[in-house]
Amino acid sequence: MTTKKELLENAIRVITQRAGIRETDQFHVTQVSRDPGGVYLMQVTWPDGVRVCEEVRRTVASFPVLTYSSCVPLLPEVVDEIILMGRPDLCSRRERTHD
Repeated sequence: MTTKKELLENAIRVITQRAGIRETDQFHVTQVSRDPGGVYLMQVTWPDGVRVCEEVRRTVASFPVLTYSSCVPLLPEVVDEIILMGRPDLCSRRERTHD
């Protein structure tokens, strides 16, 4: 059975690969809560991993707007949206509108 963490990691890979990022070792996801919804931290390498955050932010409207951080908190609603938008059967990206 695939865990939510694995679904999240795979979705981030799909989103970034659609954007042309081929390196898969630029981020790491850690679950920091035990509740079923799950709160995660996404850690990215600096400075190359910043592109990972930028591409996920372009695709996922609820992704946190953190300009320069190597550690991004992901609440359950954000995690669910990343997993949805990273489905391999979705070929178009939804661009985030900036507030």
